[in-house]
Amino acid sequence: YWGCANLQVSQVKTFVQNCANYIHLYGGGAYATVGSASPSWVSTWKNLGLDFYQLHYYPGFDKNGPGSGLPTYASLALDKPCIVGEFATNDVSYTIGNTTPLSAQWYLDSIYSKGYAGALGWSYFSSDSATAWSPFAPVFTKWVQTYSSYIGPK
Repeated sequence: YWGCANLQVSQVKTFVQNCANYIHLYGGGAYATVGSASPSWVSTWKNLGLDFYQLHYYPGFDKNGPGSGLPTYASLALDKPCIVGEFATNDVSYTIGNTTPLSAQWYLDSIYSKGYAGALGWSYFSSDSATAWSPFAPVFTKWVQTYSSYIGPK
């Protein structure tokens, strides 16, 4: 994707499919997935034996205003559930209930309203420019409590 390796998409797809097969064979019930660096790549992984899909979403994807870079789940025409496997936790507001675009609450509400099966915030341990887990955590906790009947492993 960023020119780090000279691989054909078909080679990467074969690798991902082989990984999914091995995970199912030897993983003791673990689910197989792969992160897509952008929403435009997620359909690349269809029909490779993955259990669910994931895409990443960051403010830099929003070329036409906040939220424009995160398509609805339905628009992706996937055959399995999809989560947002990365999104920034370094937000403009950590006030519970604040739905200003790019606030912590806005991210969670947007991901939910666009039909995704879940989300993983970036990152608990990292110290990069996309990370601020400590101030994000209270908003996340409150959001989880509010939607507890809809979220979590089923």
